[in-house]
Amino acid sequence: MSFTDKQLEAGALLSNPNKTRCLLYGGVRSGKSYTIAKKLWQRAHEFAGTKQVIFRKTMADARDTFWLETMLPILKNDEAGGHCTIYKQPPYAEYKNGSIIRVGGLHPSEIDKALGVEYGTIFVNEASETSWRNVPVLLTRLNDRSVHHEHGGQIVPKLIVDCNPPTTNHWLHKAFILKQSPEDGKPLNDADAWGSLQINPMDNKPNLAKDFLSQIEGMSERDKQRFYYGNFGQTSGLIYDNFDPEKHIIDDLTELPSGRIYRAIDFGFVHPFVCLWFVITDDETVIVFKERSVKGITIDVHAQDIIEQSKGMKIENTCTDHDAGEREMLNRAGVSTIRADKNVSSGIDGVYSLLERGKLKVTRSCKHTINGFYSYTWKEKTIKSEPKKEQDDEMDALRYGIKTFLLRDQNLITADVVGWL
Repeated sequence: MSFTDKQLEAGALLSNPNKTRCLLYGGVRSGKSYTIAKKLWQRAHEFAGTKQVIFRKTMADARDTFWLETMLPILKNDEAGGHCTIYKQPPYAEYKNGSIIRVGGLHPSEIDKALGVEYGTIFVNEASETSWRNVPVLLTRLNDRSVHHEHGGQIVPKLIVDCNPPTTNHWLHKAFILKQSPEDGKPLNDADAWGSLQINPMDNKPNLAKDFLSQIEGMSERDKQRFYYGNFGQTSGLIYDNFDPEKHIIDDLTELPSGRIYRAIDFGFVHPFVCLWFVITDDETVIVFKERSVKGITIDVHAQDIIEQSKGMKIENTCTDHDAGEREMLNRAGVSTIRADKNVSSGIDGVYSLLERGKLKVTRSCKHTINGFYSYTWKEKTIKSEPKKEQDDEMDALRYGIKTFLLRDQNLITADVVGWL
């Protein structure tokens, strides 16, 4: 892989001794991860004995994403050359010069063990899933004294983070873009130490497959804002402004918890056809664990895929939008359905309440659903608040499912929360 001009600019930011908190943000496949991995690799070679850690929400997630996909291929070349030894459990690499690159988790059960030593570099991958409260703790562990093997200069400890940008109310935007404290909104005391750079897939064109950019250019405008243009989403008018990625996004499930499994479907052809699989646990927590969001496909093909993806599950029921013809086609294809409760106001209030109480979770692989929370907005200049009928497919399916199967006997009145009256 060759470095692009934008990656070289990113490398310059990561190398700037005056920028000790660095953010690379932008769309998918932009080269952010590779640039950071090469910086970790470079520091391990140049500063003997330096310790570096790669964090994500859990150690398993750090291992299965950044470590396996990006860091490990780089390290294997060093191992083949006899420069380091790579260990699997726990995953880390130890260099002959004493440098270490390892992974860690920010989950409360894991973070204390990972922060038992001091580091020259702490990297938080996909920091949109990380809370600000972790940042001051991480900064206390940046105290490495390793010395450069050639010029003798001491390593500059750095906190490096990357992300596909969430909304502007996230601490990443407040700290790195506005240079404000996420706690009280006051200017950061060390504002000059916080540096950021936007880097997007079009900046990485020489390293992408021939048709990759054309594929993501075909995304919906909602998805393109985050994954193509790499922009922080606006919160003005956001319906689920209480959606918190750290609180509501969880790792993919290796085993479903005890509970009742349902599906919810929002029909579409020009717009996406959406099917969500979710479990209502015994304590009435809703976990969305699988999604299908595809446009331009006929009902019979959707039905075959839904049946295939549901193998081994005991599906209690499936609710759908009210189109009689499409429901009949699903039923004939073997996907039995009932009409969804489509009450908009009580459905949105119900979803909002579940989010507020921490009783709604979405697994990380349900990317379309997660992105829907960032783009589901109110219409403007209406007497009664109504959601915009655009970029709402996953949120409609979510609302159908929760209202039909969890809140069917409840008429929620929570105007103080959402403001319907």
